[in-house]
Amino acid sequence: MRSPSGAAWSLKGSEALADVGARLQRNADAVDLWLFVAEIGRNRPAMQPCRFTIRKIPFRWRQASAGRPDGQAALTERIRRRNQRRAIREIWSWAQSFVPGALPRYGWQRRWFEDSYANATCRAYWNRSKLLSTWSFHLRTLDEKRPRESWNLEAAVHRQVGSTPTLSVRTFCETAERRNEDRDTRLELPSFIRAIADRTGLRIGNADMSATPTVVRSDADVRGLADGLLDNGRRHTAIVFLSPDGDETSRLRPGSVARGTVGLAKVFVVPPDAALSLSARLGCDITADGWGVRVFSPGFSASDRTEFFPAQDLFAERQARNSRRWLEAFLAADNIEQFRLGTDVREFDIGQFRRAERRAKSKTARRKRASKSRADRAAPSPPILPDTQTAQAPWLEFVRSIPGRVMIGRRKKQMEQQLRDKDAEIQRYKKELSEAKAEAQWLSDEHDKAETEAKRLRERLDGIEPRLEEYRRRLQDRGENPDIPLPDTWESFYEWHLEHLTDKLLLSQRAVREIKSTRFKDVELAAKGLVWLATKYRKSRIGGRGENLRGACGSGLANQPCGGDTFLFKWADKRIPVKWHVKGTNTRDPERCLRIYYFWDARNQQVVVASMPGHV
Repeated sequence: MRSPSGAAWSLKGSEALADVGARLQRNADAVDLWLFVAEIGRNRPAMQPCRFTIRKIPFRWRQASAGRPDGQAALTERIRRRNQRRAIREIWSWAQSFVPGALPRYGWQRRWFEDSYANATCRAYWNRSKLLSTWSFHLRTLDEKRPRESWNLEAAVHRQVGSTPTLSVRTFCETAERRNEDRDTRLELPSFIRAIADRTGLRIGNADMSATPTVVRSDADVRGLADGLLDNGRRHTAIVFLSPDGDETSRLRPGSVARGTVGLAKVFVVPPDAALSLSARLGCDITADGWGVRVFSPGFSASDRTEFFPAQDLFAERQARNSRRWLEAFLAADNIEQFRLGTDVREFDIGQFRRAERRAKSKTARRKRASKSRADRAAPSPPILPDTQTAQAPWLEFVRSIPGRVMIGRRKKQMEQQLRDKDAEIQRYKKELSEAKAEAQWLSDEHDKAETEAKRLRERLDGIEPRLEEYRRRLQDRGENPDIPLPDTWESFYEWHLEHLTDKLLLSQRAVREIKSTRFKDVELAAKGLVWLATKYRKSRIGGRGENLRGACGSGLANQPCGGDTFLFKWADKRIPVKWHVKGTNTRDPERCLRIYYFWDARNQQVVVASMPGHV
């Protein structure tokens, strides 16, 4: 199998991409398109003393660290918290552009958020404590052309006190249909990953994932790149552009590839002089196939093959576009192999989201009850009216007064709000009931489809089994047994004969010695001759037929008398004439000439091979 540019690629990448395509064909399955895990922030060098405004910096530093045991640690923790909130805002801004005019601007600050818009559903919730802080986000959109297919994006920004915040993103497809046509779906990274990498910084391990390529110039750059490629702990893919100076004819630009694969891969540009030094450090010639683009997957060693795109295949715009699409799909499959869902990537927990929703609602209800109790305590209590009609005048006066009207209006609003909440709850239950009915109907339809498909497969199997038995009978009539595997080397020929032909055929010591020093090459043809002797020929002799079974005995073999090659063979203190042999072609070339000289041992009911596989 070859890449779109015509360059061969390794079996690991092909199996990963084929696995993604095969899993897309399953019914009601969720298929991961790509996974992404990175730390938020850049690798910063150690703080150096500033040469300017020396008097102002110590004063500001004293203010920042005043009252704290460790001012530097407190400053670092504020930076981490700020990076976390910036990343969350970038994700929310991207979701607002995806669902224009629907998401509230500061909705990410809520404990929980859930809403549906046309064919999209958005969920988010905070899980905050003194030591941990995790913001989870889930966006699900239905495909307009395939109603039973949905595209999902899950993102989680996790921060623990004392450690760098991490960003994990997962994109997967949920499908409930079996489709055989090819899918032309381009794998694209959401724009918020590039925005976070530009403004805050992302890194995987010790490598900064930048949207701009890194140009390797000095020996220190070559040494750092070689050490990174050979690092067993590397979890990102490296894309190396090998191009001579002044080569501007390629349509596949390093900058566009770096922007399109930020987070999945790191792009390097290696000039010719640096390429020679890099080959010497890696222990393999990376320019052996010429100039072009070479891809180094995680776990690379000097003996591994790497994916390569020749430069001459990247001149055409269409060829370069196909190569870039294939490269993005390969990187996505490579990341799925590196990261594991539930271990590296945080999955959106719908149960935890519902618990956060219930906690927020109960907190709101407690707040309402507390405000109601405060209002009841602040309101003047009505007088105790005696059971007389003449004593109703003070109460009516209180009701008609301004405080009475305020209390009655407040109570009315509370009851109206409770009525609206109940109506909304009833509508939500109706919606859930209709969704459950639709899901039950869909499951019933899928069950009927599965039963129909199983019935069709059973009918097909019932039709195949008689044909299989007929083919087996024909092979046995030809002297070939499909249940007996054939050897492929002369070293295993004798053990194969003992394992499969024992008590039916016996090789003499002379035949064993000749096999060890033979020049005949077709081992399987010789084995087919022995199988014919041990099956069809032996069955005929036991059934009473004579030894005259002259004629073809398989493809390329014939059973004929020896003629002038007849000889006497000593067996069981007797000299037995060997008159028949199984032969191949008539040539006497020892590499292509096959002769199996044999006789029938009536006492032991078996065939004895006196000599093989050449002329006596």
